Amino acid sequence: MNKIKNNWFFWLLIFFFSFLLTAYFTWPFPKYLFSYYSDYGDHTATGWILWNNYKHFFDNHAGRYISNQLYPYPYVDIFFLNTLVPGLFIFSPLFFISKNFFFSVNTTIFIALVLTFFSAFLVFYYLVKNRTAAIVGAIVFSFCPLVMSRFIDHAVLLYRFFIPPLFLFFYYYLKQPKLKWSFLFFLFFTLNGLTNPYFLTSSLFFLIIIFFIKIISLKKFVDIIIFLKKLILTSWVFIIFLPLLFFYYQPYFQASSKEQLERSLMENAYFSAEVTDFFLGLPANKFFGQWYKNKVLDQNYAEHSLFFGFLANAVLITGLFFLVTNKIKKNKKLIFGAYCLIIIAVILSLGPFFKVNFAINPYIKLPYYYFYQSLPFIKGMRVPSRIMLVAIFFAVFIIVWFIKEILETDVLFKSPKKQSVRFFKILFSLIIIIFLLLEYKNNYSFSFYQTPSLNHSFLSHKKVLFLPDLIEKSYAYNAKYINLAILNDFTVVNGYSAYYPSDYIDLILYLNKNRFQKEWFEVLKSLKIDYVIFDKSWYQKFFGSGLKTDLPNNYFYLKVFENRDWLILDLNRYPDHQCYFDGQLSKLKIEIVTNEIYQKNQPLIIEFRLTNPTNCPLRFFYDQRYLKTNFLISETLIDKVVFKKNTYLPVAPVILPKKTIFIRKNLIDNLVLPPDIYSINIKVGEKNFNNSLIIR
Repeated sequence: MNKIKNNWFFWLLIFFFSFLLTAYFTWPFPKYLFSYYSDYGDHTATGWILWNNYKHFFDNHAGRYISNQLYPYPYVDIFFLNTLVPGLFIFSPLFFISKNFFFSVNTTIFIALVLTFFSAFLVFYYLVKNRTAAIVGAIVFSFCPLVMSRFIDHAVLLYRFFIPPLFLFFYYYLKQPKLKWSFLFFLFFTLNGLTNPYFLTSSLFFLIIIFFIKIISLKKFVDIIIFLKKLILTSWVFIIFLPLLFFYYQPYFQASSKEQLERSLMENAYFSAEVTDFFLGLPANKFFGQWYKNKVLDQNYAEHSLFFGFLANAVLITGLFFLVTNKIKKNKKLIFGAYCLIIIAVILSLGPFFKVNFAINPYIKLPYYYFYQSLPFIKGMRVPSRIMLVAIFFAVFIIVWFIKEILETDVLFKSPKKQSVRFFKILFSLIIIIFLLLEYKNNYSFSFYQTPSLNHSFLSHKKVLFLPDLIEKSYAYNAKYINLAILNDFTVVNGYSAYYPSDYIDLILYLNKNRFQKEWFEVLKSLKIDYVIFDKSWYQKFFGSGLKTDLPNNYFYLKVFENRDWLILDLNRYPDHQCYFDGQLSKLKIEIVTNEIYQKNQPLIIEFRLTNPTNCPLRFFYDQRYLKTNFLISETLIDKVVFKKNTYLPVAPVILPKKTIFIRKNLIDNLVLPPDIYSINIKVGEKNFNNSLIIR
């Protein structure tokens, strides 16, 4: 073992080899590290997430998760798989030194694949002490279709380098509950959790299962007590890492709670895997791509290709046959457990329902449905099939172990001459590796990024709305606005995120419907938007009419810039109006309505109806949607009406004219309300209006 640890030249060689393999499997991507970038979809969003991490930690940014997009809805970007570790330790140093945004984003993605291969090889080599088996395992884990279907758009799902050591050290921790293994396990548990929320939830699920398998395997009650005692005595080191996880995830829990957000079962069902996904390769594949294109049409390969590869599947099937026929003698329980975990992962990836067209009830409930009902962290997952990005570790472990057995025993190679056996084993190793190099090779195309002709210093640190907003059609196009916000350093209303609050959608639809009307300008002014920028090439495609036809002539005095591509209007030139002042005395009508009987110390569902009867859009005082209290009920003149805690009710930063918002809230505080109290009128603009329901 010491020989393995001290062989630095060998590890440097493996690290260099991981660079070569990554360049090979992603070619010609390395040629375009400085020039490629997308204006559409998740690749752009990946870059924005990394940039936002840098801005927060190195450029005096306002705060974690307070972004320059989706104003005035900061914090919604927390649902877009923020990746703290890659952003802080890979992208930020690259960007700090190079000042080249495109190079830093692309190189971060490239390095993520390099580190994944190196990490997987290190762990598998540590487990089986066989170089060929470890190389094969690292290639499958890092570059199989399941993984490379996410390249390059779903780059946030490629930071998988902490998964192999996480399970390795958990295995040794359960095997020998010592302080050393406890520290290493919790270290990589934390690092994995700070890398991607999907990896945390998926890994946590398997860790729980493995833990219970370990408990069951002990059998004797005394052994279980001794084992649990050792775990408790060594698990205190988690206290060291807990503040980091709390720092990262507390905003998730806070915003999800205030937004009352969880992924629905039907949303999970929509993004679940299908049985055919486990046999579906990539259309970009060099040798089989055309066959996949002919077999499957209009498929979202980024979410639905869960294929390990022909060779990997063949080894898994052969290994299962050997296990069932009792031909596996060593580590039989370990291999059996790995197969069980893979089967569980496949079933979970199918989501909450299994659709059977010929059945009377076409939806059969699967285990995921029951886990969704009982495990809170499952409710935050949108795509159940992504669990396979973690679970493939167990499949690769089987593959690595099986190849190691073939190479180190006489299962396939029997000859009286040792030289002949050695020759055939080397040939066998080369054939496997070359086959994987050919099987996993994909053809990618990359283009040069064309910098938009929009670069004006007067936009810096301003609030901007882009039109058209394609949220009704292809909202992935809105990622273009993120690029422009980064390049010009302004705050943008439009954005591209994994989650849009319903009131954001209402706002955009309202603005699209009432564009250039008096109400349109009043809403924008109430939101304190500085500029509206029109993408002229898309305006007619989206709205079906020309910009100059729609925009009244008397509004062109707001124009500050126009060229072939863009038109910029300065809203600060628009005449003032009484609706724009925060200190206005316009009234919101807030009704507290419930048919339930009021009982002290009992949960109570209350419905709040917020009605704006005025002709003016009413804007709240806060811009930080989740960072401040939306509503606070304090002691009032009504007898015994007391809220001991703040009540958070997510509402729009602006309530549109003559519109009612309905909110249902589960209140568990000590509450007594007389049944004849139904409404309270409040003033917008009073920050210290204590004896009622107030807006902050």
